Amino acid sequence: MKKVLLPAFLMGLLVFALAGCNLEQAEEEHMDMDGEEWTEEEMAEMEMDGEHMDNEEMKAVGEYTIEEWTEEEMAEMEMEGEHMDMEEEETTSEEIAYVAPRFVDYTEDVYAASVGTEPTVLFFHANWCPTCVLMEKNINAELSDFPDGTNIIQIDYDNSTDLKTEYGVTSQSTIIILDASGAAINKLAAPSNSQLKSAIGLSL
Repeated sequence: MKKVLLPAFLMGLLVFALAGCNLEQAEEEHMDMDGEEWTEEEMAEMEMDGEHMDNEEMKAVGEYTIEEWTEEEMAEMEMEGEHMDMEEEETTSEEIAYVAPRFVDYTEDVYAASVGTEPTVLFFHANWCPTCVLMEKNINAELSDFPDGTNIIQIDYDNSTDLKTEYGVTSQSTIIILDASGAAINKLAAPSNSQLKSAIGLSL
């Protein structure tokens, strides 16, 4: 009886082991078959679909590939960018030139560039005039405290007959304040710095 059961038991184990091996082999063969189900053409098509979806997602968030911009469009955008940069540089230069208080000697170029384009102060000065010399010293000492946009041009009283006639100046140490259009809006005789600052502030 024992001799019959023992081989049967062993046979059962052998059958079970063989069944397990066949199952694993069948699963491997099935996996191989699954791997072979996608042809190269199908794989390429799937890859193209994925790239198409990526492009659509990029467009959805407002991004575009470089290829979508033509050479003409790229050139136009570059020109617009350069134009904006130039405008910013010009604006910055104008702001710096306008904001910094200035006190300069008269020249035809300085006068032509200032009068009629920005508020300007004409200071009729004479080297032999003690009041003029003191005013010049005080203005230079406190120039940074003057209002932004201050532009004072010091004119030689003795050698500027035409300008004296134009602005009705009959004595040295006279201050003429012009608005941005070049019109005379105030005349002061030997003002203090505080009076001059106030008058300039009203013209800006």
